[in-house]
Amino acid sequence: MKPMTSSMRLLMKLCDWRWKLAFEPALIRGEDDQETIVKLLLSPDANGKTVGAIPIVGMGGVGKTTLSQFVLNDSRVQKAFDLKAWVCVSVDFDVHKLTKDILMEVGSQNCDAKTLNGLHQELEGKLKGKKVLLVLDDVWSSDQSRWDFLLKPFKSVAAGSKLIVTTRNENIVPAMHRAIPRNQNKESSPSPISIHRLMGLTEDFCWILFKEHAFNGEDPREHPDLQGISRQIASKCKGLPLAAKTLGRLLCFERNAEKWEEILESHIWESPNDEIIPALQLSYYYLPPHLKRCFAFCSIYPKDYRFLKEDLVRLWLAEGLVQPKGCKEIVKLGEEYFDDLLSRSLFQRSRCNESVFVMHDLINDLAKVVSGEFSFTLVGNYSSKISGRVRHLSYATTDYDALDKFEGIDKAQVLRTFLPFSHRRSSRVDSKVQYDLLPTFMRLRVLSLAPYQNVVQLHDSIGRLKHLRYLDLTATPLKKLPEFVCSFYNLQTLLLDSCMCLVELPNSIGNLKNLLFLILHWTAIQSLPESIVNLSNLHTLVLSECKNLTELPANMGKLTKLERLTDFFVGKQSGSGIEDLGKLQNLQGELRIWNLQNVLPSQDGETAKLLDKQRLKELELRWAGDTEDSQHERRVLEKLKPHKDVKRLSIIGFGGTRFPDWVGSSSFPKIVFLKLKGCKYCTSLPPLGQLVSLKELRIEAFDLIDVVCPELFGNGESKIRILGFEDMKEWREWNSDGVAFPLLQLLQIRRCPELRGALPGHLPALKELCIDRCPLLMASLPRAPTIRQMELFDTSRSVQLTKYQSGMLSLMVQKFYSQNSPLQGIEHIGVSTTLDKIEVHCCDSLMLFQPKSFPNLEILHIWDSPHLESLVDLNTSSLSVSSLHIQSLSFPNLSELCVGHCSKLKSLPQGMHSLLPSLKSLSIEDCPELESFPEGGLPSKLQSLNVQNCNKLINSRKHWGLQSLLSLSKFRIGYNEDVESFPEEMLLPSTLTSLELSCLENLKYLDYRGFRHLTSLAKLTISSCPKLESLPEEGFAASKLQSLAIWGCHRLIARRMQWDLCKFPSLSRFRIGYCDDVESFPEETLLPSTLTSLEIWSLEKLKSLNYKGLQHLTSLARLKIRFCRNLHSMPEEKLPSSLTYLDICGCPVLEKRCEKEKGEDWLKISHIPNINN
Repeated sequence: MKPMTSSMRLLMKLCDWRWKLAFEPALIRGEDDQETIVKLLLSPDANGKTVGAIPIVGMGGVGKTTLSQFVLNDSRVQKAFDLKAWVCVSVDFDVHKLTKDILMEVGSQNCDAKTLNGLHQELEGKLKGKKVLLVLDDVWSSDQSRWDFLLKPFKSVAAGSKLIVTTRNENIVPAMHRAIPRNQNKESSPSPISIHRLMGLTEDFCWILFKEHAFNGEDPREHPDLQGISRQIASKCKGLPLAAKTLGRLLCFERNAEKWEEILESHIWESPNDEIIPALQLSYYYLPPHLKRCFAFCSIYPKDYRFLKEDLVRLWLAEGLVQPKGCKEIVKLGEEYFDDLLSRSLFQRSRCNESVFVMHDLINDLAKVVSGEFSFTLVGNYSSKISGRVRHLSYATTDYDALDKFEGIDKAQVLRTFLPFSHRRSSRVDSKVQYDLLPTFMRLRVLSLAPYQNVVQLHDSIGRLKHLRYLDLTATPLKKLPEFVCSFYNLQTLLLDSCMCLVELPNSIGNLKNLLFLILHWTAIQSLPESIVNLSNLHTLVLSECKNLTELPANMGKLTKLERLTDFFVGKQSGSGIEDLGKLQNLQGELRIWNLQNVLPSQDGETAKLLDKQRLKELELRWAGDTEDSQHERRVLEKLKPHKDVKRLSIIGFGGTRFPDWVGSSSFPKIVFLKLKGCKYCTSLPPLGQLVSLKELRIEAFDLIDVVCPELFGNGESKIRILGFEDMKEWREWNSDGVAFPLLQLLQIRRCPELRGALPGHLPALKELCIDRCPLLMASLPRAPTIRQMELFDTSRSVQLTKYQSGMLSLMVQKFYSQNSPLQGIEHIGVSTTLDKIEVHCCDSLMLFQPKSFPNLEILHIWDSPHLESLVDLNTSSLSVSSLHIQSLSFPNLSELCVGHCSKLKSLPQGMHSLLPSLKSLSIEDCPELESFPEGGLPSKLQSLNVQNCNKLINSRKHWGLQSLLSLSKFRIGYNEDVESFPEEMLLPSTLTSLELSCLENLKYLDYRGFRHLTSLAKLTISSCPKLESLPEEGFAASKLQSLAIWGCHRLIARRMQWDLCKFPSLSRFRIGYCDDVESFPEETLLPSTLTSLEIWSLEKLKSLNYKGLQHLTSLARLKIRFCRNLHSMPEEKLPSSLTYLDICGCPVLEKRCEKEKGEDWLKISHIPNINN
């Protein structure tokens, strides 16, 4: 038998309907391209680079993105790399945004507020020592500096890491090649990078892809009149998968041979427009007129912008692109339009989230071409190119959008859309944009000011925009919605999501008769106006995370068109009961029902009609948690049985003693998530084994449950992947006999003080385990060969760690005590070549730590171990149960070591410089008995050193030998009573860029001999040094000093006129504070004219700002004044005209005087575009 070729395997797959669900052009071409890339990824790199690079080059629409995604998802690739990230770059090569995107891909939770340097540090920490695969999709830029910045954090990744880049522009490859970090162990010059050029599909494969979409999986032979034409059309697609797929989806809706012939013979195939592929032009040309208009509007989106279906539909409605048709709801009609464009492949689902959508960049180009002059995307400062015919304007926000950014836009007097797009959370806008520019666009339908952080109120002039249908104020610090908004009678969409300062809505909100969408998620709203029930057309009301909201107005049942209501509060008053919920017959999506304890005995939970609400997918039922009638609460829950299609169910605070039979019934085949919480009167848990789709189970705060029985999960194999138990006061035993958990990936047991005995013995798929505050637990931890992260908190009996031949990355141990054998299990873990982080907190009795078991450990933290005496080699037979020792501290990859609050620690390991060759950060705090650094000094790669509250160690500083550490850039010292002069000559290396001195109570002098060779010093912070009187008068060679902060140094501040700050020619940022002797600041000539940022904090007696000390600060852009309670006014003269940002906080009198348009000092500061008061 002949071996099966990749093409034969492909054709067999096409016969499998399951394969058709995953049918993609990357595999239509055969498996050769994928195999080639995978082999390159798995092969060792020999070109002298730490990271091997694979550029995939090809024309637009040829399938580069799809191929890269298939490669990334290949099971071999998934196993070969520790971390994987896929990021879309597009035309705007924004290093800050891309770094954040990569961080999010590798697991960072929140990095919105960080600077680029901070992001780089965090990313480097995440990547260090890991084998990483990074895919950069759709790259256009060959800017060397941007490439260098982007790949800078990758210098510490493990060998074998790889970078895939997809691009149409082969010219980017040299810049990428130069930016990739070199392998320091290889001196040979790098060999050229091999480029993988992706060609178009063969004509046969192109036809296979085309017919798959055009015939929608049917056999073409069933349509003989179309079969021949289809081959001819497919050949015109020139091998481009995107063209074949899109054109195929267009013809999928048409079975008329004449129409196919018309498309085959269309003159568009010969179109001279090189920008747009003819097949894509045809896909637009043959759209119905209503879809043409909707698609053309999508030109407002930047390339690769991710959008939600509901967001785009709202915009279409506001622009009048969706018109009522018969009795069909207009929102539903808009959703159908969206689904139609999606089915024609003009939209694509995002790789990471199926509810998020994106347009291929060639489709985006098509939208921009067909929209012509009517749509304009502002890039950079090119607003002067705008046409007077523009109706739709979009732009990317920056940190600060000044008025001149929009210069020339006033020509667009027919403007209907003003839509900023932002990946920043801290954007600000010139106030004149709101006051002067926007009110001139009297035909505006769509207005967004999200998420500008200085929009604390809407200016009255906005009230003139009577045609507004869409107003987006998401994430603005708006405190109150002005009354004039209720005169926007055409308004359909009002977005107040994450307006966390907003406490109320206008009473006349009910005047907005056309309002369809009201989003109040994460606001501080305390109550809703009674008039809200007059919003007869309201489709969506989002109240999730409104923590202060506890009730709804009466008669919410009048909102009969409501289809999405996230939260319903059962009231005690007439008209606010559970029966009102029953009147809302069209609810779908998620629903939380609060205050079910208010359902009266005379009422019936069945009146909520949950059983009839088929489109509800997520349901949460909430009681207050206390009850006087358990039987009544059980009867209520019995009648609140939802429809069988519900997928996520939570029951919280239920006061019955047992659950109704429907909880856990096989009549709910689609439930994937179940949470039972705070049911403190329940004496048993419901059997859940019949919930065949259940993947996540949470059991929390059951006060009377003492045994978890096998019946909870059913006999045999459970399909649960996530399992959590929390706050189970009386839970003593987990009996898992007869139950297997072959798919369980996450197990969390928190705050179960009585739990003891055995845990499930074998969890083959477990990746993460957390045991928190279970002090009586005496068990061996489960065998888990796939474990990646383990956390043990406050667990004080005999928990045994079994041997893990695994890929565990992180181990955290906190408050672990033992009577007999203190955490002996650590040495039984076995050799973990992937474990890179261990944290030990508050462990009196961690006895033996063998670093040979963790050769790749990168981060080690030891805190609050009061009996720790040594970190050197010891004879293990002499160890007591009350000491922590680390034997043979040899970690070749350790980059961060923190030791703190170890009151008996006397020494660090000898030979530390060779045992820790990769150490970059060392922090030692509150170790009063530590006397010195080891002989031989600290590791040569050390970059950051922090020594706090270690008197003996600090007093021996002359012997530290820091001047030889040529990588040291950051040094912090503090909390010592003996230091009188610092730094001594040659104590610190010339490479130092940041120096912080804090709480040195007897420091009197800054020794110029120690400062004069610090030629790289850029940041100096001095805090709480009460006896320090002056800065060095001579020899201070800090010509690069950019930032100076002086906090709580009373004598030094009192002699500030002697500072002579002008000797620092690069000084741009100055901060001063925490002193009660300053009445006027700054004195004339005190501050240098180079300052761009000035911060004044907690000068308690400060009464005035001295204009003479400010007038020459011609570069000052930011001024921050905080907690100067006696500062009563601004200078009579205006503040420097260069100011763009003023922040006043904790200055009650001054804040009132600077109140916008009302305060006595408003005119003095009104020229500043960005004011936070």
